[in-house]
Amino acid sequence: CETENKTEILLMSNENKYKIFVGSLGAYNNGEIVGDWLEPSSFDSYESFIEKIENLCNFDKYGDEWMIQDYDGLPSEIGEYPDLIEVYDLCHALKDIDDDTAEAYLEYMRDCFEIDTNGLLNAESNFVGIYDSFREYADDIADEMLNVRDNDFLMNYFDYQSFARDLEYDYTVVHISGYQIAIFN
Repeated sequence: CETENKTEILLMSNENKYKIFVGSLGAYNNGEIVGDWLEPSSFDSYESFIEKIENLCNFDKYGDEWMIQDYDGLPSEIGEYPDLIEVYDLCHALKDIDDDTAEAYLEYMRDCFEIDTNGLLNAESNFVGIYDSFREYADDIADEMLNVRDNDFLMNYFDYQSFARDLEYDYTVVHISGYQIAIFN
C-alpha cells in the first residue's frame, strides 16, 4: 500500500524530529505567549534561523530577548537560554543519524551532562553498540577472547555471568526504547 510506504519512510527519518518552541521573553513577562515551534534542521543557514527567531519573537515590539520554552525530541536539560548555534548544529548533526543511534547518543549526552555538539562527538567516538542486554555484549566479548566455537568445552568452565557483571563497570550503559541498552566506552 502506498500510504504504508510513506508512513514507513517518515518513521525511519530524523528529519523534522527535533523541534524547539522559541518565544519572546518580553511578551512572556507581559503575560503573553508569542512564539512558535521551529525545526532548526529545516533552515539552510544559521543566519536564516536567527532571522526567523527575530521575526517570530517580534523584537521591535517586545525587545530582543528570546527563550526556549519547550523541546520536542531534545533533552530539556539544554535549558531556556542555550547557545543557539549549538542547538542549530546539534539538530543538523542528529538529522543524519538513524533513530535508535540518535536516541542512544542523546541519552549518553544527558548522562554525561554534555548536551551539545561536543557531547555528540564524544558519544560518536565512545559508542560501542546497541544490544538487548549487557550480558549479550559481554558473552560476545568473552567468546572472542577465548576463541570459543559452538560446543567448545571451554564454555563449560568460564563464568560468563561474573565476567559480564565485572565488565559492566568499565562501560557507560544507557537504556533506550524497545527495552534495549546502548553501550559506550
